[in-house]
Amino acid sequence: MSEYYFKNNEFVIERYDQQKTFSSFLPGMAGKRGIPLWAFYVNRGQGIASFGIENKDRQILEFSPAVKSYQTVGIDGFRTFVKVHGKVTEIFGENDLNVKRTMFIKRSEFTIEEQNVDLGLKVRVTYFGLPNENLAALSRQVVVTNISDQPISFELLDGLSQLLPTGVSQHGIKMLANLTRSWMEVYNLEDNVGYYRMRSSSADTAEVVENEDGHFYVSTVNDVLIKPIVDQRLIFGMDTTKRRARHFEQHSIKDILKEPQVTANKIPVGFTGLEAHLEPQNTLQLNTLIGHIHTVEYLLEIKNKIAKTAYVHKKRQEADCEIE
Repeated sequence: MSEYYFKNNEFVIERYDQQKTFSSFLPGMAGKRGIPLWAFYVNRGQGIASFGIENKDRQILEFSPAVKSYQTVGIDGFRTFVKVHGKVTEIFGENDLNVKRTMFIKRSEFTIEEQNVDLGLKVRVTYFGLPNENLAALSRQVVVTNISDQPISFELLDGLSQLLPTGVSQHGIKMLANLTRSWMEVYNLEDNVGYYRMRSSSADTAEVVENEDGHFYVSTVNDVLIKPIVDQRLIFGMDTTKRRARHFEQHSIKDILKEPQVTANKIPVGFTGLEAHLEPQNTLQLNTLIGHIHTVEYLLEIKNKIAKTAYVHKKRQEADCEIE
């Protein structure tokens, strides 16, 4: 069978990360009552190379052109680490003969899938925009299935390796990154959400302006909010290249979640950590929404609703209808 084909109203690419490079955007449409979000993706890593609102200066994940994104998406983009019997494997990381990867592209969304025979797990990730809401967000559904004939216990870290606070411009992150990070901070972890904003404007002007709007990270497992990990040290340790989850290799999820997080003066991340046990053919679903919102008060008002499975499923159908 060809490695490129059309089936069930989807364009399918087998071994997508080994094919000729290409890039595209998810449709920036959110309905009459929604706020559009742009999302740039490539056929490398976990797909999403950058996303934000309005323009490149309102980025949530740093924007780079395609030729750079092919190199950086596997480091700064979405990452998934699984620990089984003490060994950490990155899903959608380095490929081998026992891993099968596929990309499915529809008008309103795209999905990537990895079947890892060695781990006995299949991981399916779907991205789409959040329609008809007073916020802009990228929705990410992660479904983990036990494809083996034995029960599997594992630890999981899933999230985004760079999540910029609101107000970080292209010039600021590319030319003045060390200075710009001095204003960065993440708030409201005690509410089991991350609210990412600059403490004040960083422009070279006489007037200092406080930012109220922010970027957010909300994630649930089995409809329960999970407190995000925003300090990249708790994932990667001293590996500043972010190629390996060194700290996760040496510590359990339980211990990592107990550690204090540095939430200011550094470029933050957004990860969800959990322990899981799956019987054969059983699944686990993780829902994560990352986006922009006008006030933290509104985020706290809706946090328990927006990442629940029923809500995310409904919004996925709405997104498809909007695009059609």
